[in-house]
Amino acid sequence: MKLLFFINRDVQETLPIASGTVRHLYNEALMSLESLGLILRRAHSKTHAIIHLPGNLVNLLEKSHEFIMLVMEDSKKPDESRHVVGFYTEASERMVDDMNRVRDWLIKRRKLTRRFLITGRHPILFAPGIGGILIHEIIGHQFELSKAFSRYSPTKFKRGHKLFSDNVTVVDGPLCVIPGIGGNFDDEGTIKTDTVMIEAGAINLPLTDKKSIAANPGYPLTGNCRRETSQDEPASRMYCTYLKNGTDLVSQAVESIDYGFYVEQVSYAACSHRRGRVIMCVGRAKVIKKGEITDTAVTFIIDDDISSFFNFKFVCDDLLIQSGICHSSSGVLYIEHGSPTIGFENINVVRGFM
Repeated sequence: MKLLFFINRDVQETLPIASGTVRHLYNEALMSLESLGLILRRAHSKTHAIIHLPGNLVNLLEKSHEFIMLVMEDSKKPDESRHVVGFYTEASERMVDDMNRVRDWLIKRRKLTRRFLITGRHPILFAPGIGGILIHEIIGHQFELSKAFSRYSPTKFKRGHKLFSDNVTVVDGPLCVIPGIGGNFDDEGTIKTDTVMIEAGAINLPLTDKKSIAANPGYPLTGNCRRETSQDEPASRMYCTYLKNGTDLVSQAVESIDYGFYVEQVSYAACSHRRGRVIMCVGRAKVIKKGEITDTAVTFIIDDDISSFFNFKFVCDDLLIQSGICHSSSGVLYIEHGSPTIGFENINVVRGFM
């Protein structure tokens, strides 16, 4: 199951929930929440997130993207404690547990004597694997040659141009978590091997297909032509994109932070290719205080220029690969992304609270 958490004060549309099972669970939860003075609103929609971490790969590959959003708020302080919880209809058996967790969170917030807003620039650590979503967005999509219009496309720089810090080496290789999807060939029959996109912070190669190198000659075929169906236009797309291990220790990274955040879950991530702007909805993070990860849970949104992520303060040695779903020009595709624990010094956080 993919659980989407984000802050949204503008959810206005409410539609009936269609599934009988979901409706029963919803009504059951509604009664328990009302007894606590909590308000529950609902919306029924299709999800438009750019990248998902699938809980049920078969359902997602079949494009079963029916999505339920529940807006939960404290009737005493609606402006300070509105929360949205989302899930796929296929995961309705988990609904009560998810809503109870949010309910407990709201009750805890009611006991607070003041509002804690998280804004401004802070040091941030991304847990192993979670940082792979960031690599996917700030490097992967920029280096797809079919998106040569991207702000940081390799077509705008010479090979060897230093774009990232020295501790950044990014590779796109064949799928490894669930091998065998699409075999070792892309949709043009080109063998897919490891493509080093960034080497020691310097631009090496973009991800290519035959059409993109015809428009941008001088690059080799990397076996990255992919599309969802025969009705989709083929394009250069990622397979398994990951940041290679560095030499930093996780303990060293945590101890260096006086006040910051340790990100454990990202619900939504997107990067504007033309503007170079990164948006990330952090569904779950922990406060780092005086060199220790505390039990204080927070949720917030990152909104920053892509260049803010070019200097990796920490790249640790605990690489983890995770699976995902990517929406782009040639359809919805299964992808993988990975990273060790990574850290940044000065990232812009907006609309967050604990």
